[in-house]
Amino acid sequence: MGSPVLLCGGPCAVNQWAWGHMSPILVQQIARLHKEDLDTPGLDMDLLTSLVGLGGKDGRAAHKGNMLRDLTKKLPDNDMPPLRFHEIHIDHPVLGKSTPEFPFLDPHELFSVLYHRYPQAFFKHVVPSTEALENFWDSVSGLWGKHRLSNR
Repeated sequence: MGSPVLLCGGPCAVNQWAWGHMSPILVQQIARLHKEDLDTPGLDMDLLTSLVGLGGKDGRAAHKGNMLRDLTKKLPDNDMPPLRFHEIHIDHPVLGKSTPEFPFLDPHELFSVLYHRYPQAFFKHVVPSTEALENFWDSVSGLWGKHRLSNR
């Protein structure tokens, strides 16, 4: 059957594009993510191999509606904070008024968990350099005095 990594990022995406099921931009994004996966230190090959089995023997899952459940079971446990649900009031000119609930992660909790439990990801994606950190604080320096929490 070949390497699961190659199945995920190579010919399959090109075939999907060739048959008109995928845009060239999506193929490029998949190729970039594929390369990042291959370059990841400590890549979990067992996880990648198990993902191939989700497609079934011929690459087509028997019950496509169960794919979310099956993928979720493959994910490792994480230490992320719980989602909080907030009602958002929407007044649409055609659809009318509604108040759906949307899931949110509080930014301060997310950054704290990333910093303490996933420091490599934190410094790769949130603070890639001291220059980026200084630029951020310089860009918000005048805003803190206007924030309601600054008076506490």
